[in-house]
Amino acid sequence: MKKLIVLLALIVFVAAFGCQQQVKQPAPATPAAPAVAAKPDSAAIAKIKEELTAAQMQYAQAWNNKDIKFVSECWSHDADVMLIPPATRERLVGYDAVEKWYLANFDSMDKIDFKIHELMIKVTPDGNSAVITYYVENDFTDKDTGKPVKMTPRVCVVKTKEGGKWKQIYGDASFSVAELQGKKTAPKK
Repeated sequence: MKKLIVLLALIVFVAAFGCQQQVKQPAPATPAAPAVAAKPDSAAIAKIKEELTAAQMQYAQAWNNKDIKFVSECWSHDADVMLIPPATRERLVGYDAVEKWYLANFDSMDKIDFKIHELMIKVTPDGNSAVITYYVENDFTDKDTGKPVKMTPRVCVVKTKEGGKWKQIYGDASFSVAELQGKKTAPKK
């Protein structure tokens, strides 16, 4: 009987110990989380805004110089870029249409004095896109009539990083109601 009690105790011990030991199954593979780019801090955002401000001032100078090469470098050449000019409000889609618009405008103007006022820049949290708004004050001589002209559209552009460089993908310029009705107005400075 003593052997039977020892045998039962041993069976209970082995059974209890065996139940506590679990065979570890390999953990199911979980897909790696996509790498998340660090958000730029306020100093990095300030630097981006300085870079974009300088680029917009160079753009103004390019207008004064009728520099289509610089304009070409500013714009993305994707087929879906869009420009909505102030006079026609027609959507120009694709870089070829955008370039054609710039060339026609440069060809129709002399003595250009293109200035940017009230520049505002909003950078996306990831630091890779920006919305830029400003007023243009564009004084020039109309080549056809020889008369001075002043245009003061409000402009909104969207830029994004392509290959580490800022490229414009959208532009919209609109005149004030007074300007559309033929009255001369100038933006507040």
